[in-house]
Amino acid sequence: MCLFRYLGVTLHSNRTFFTSLQRLLTDNSMSHTKPKHETTQKPGRGVQRKNDVAIHLIYILERLYIRQGKTINNSKKKLRKQFDRKQFLKSSKRKEIRMEQTEKLVSTIIKGIQEKKGQGIKVVDLKGIDGTIASYFIICQGNSPAQVEAIAESVSDTVRIDLHEKATNCVGLENCQWVAIDFTDVLVHVFLPEARLFYDLDNLWQDAKVTDIPDLD
Repeated sequence: MCLFRYLGVTLHSNRTFFTSLQRLLTDNSMSHTKPKHETTQKPGRGVQRKNDVAIHLIYILERLYIRQGKTINNSKKKLRKQFDRKQFLKSSKRKEIRMEQTEKLVSTIIKGIQEKKGQGIKVVDLKGIDGTIASYFIICQGNSPAQVEAIAESVSDTVRIDLHEKATNCVGLENCQWVAIDFTDVLVHVFLPEARLFYDLDNLWQDAKVTDIPDLD
């Protein structure tokens, strides 16, 4: 504070101090400008010392502004990283929730198939394969067109009652040889044995993980 009093500057902020020092140097240089006809005199030691200190402080403050600018940029980068991390965690959380819902949907579909004695149930996990239209295929069969239709209706009813969801589409009920029920993330295929053997969806993706569900007695 003694140094600031010596310079005659009130320190309100770095910017005010910086401007005041510049004005101080300008005033000192103008105050010592003499007309040509007058004898020029060297500035006193006090004035010279005052100017030297001001010049050094201006240099220090310039460096301080540069450092503060870097600190602000680093803070912005840090905040950006924190924001990206939060968005990543939110996205990961949404994926986890959706995966849990899909797995619950798979279990509910299997329940609906087993209620009508569907056989040969296979769950084909397609999540790790690019370009697939769903996360899971569930394949099963009924011994007659009537049973195929009953299984398809049971799956739709069970999902609607337990999960309050409806299939986006259902095709094949005209002849009931191959009924496909679309739940977006899960596709259910109910075949007659001959149609299942002919189309061979069970072995369509060799890299997929296939889980066999035991038949109920």
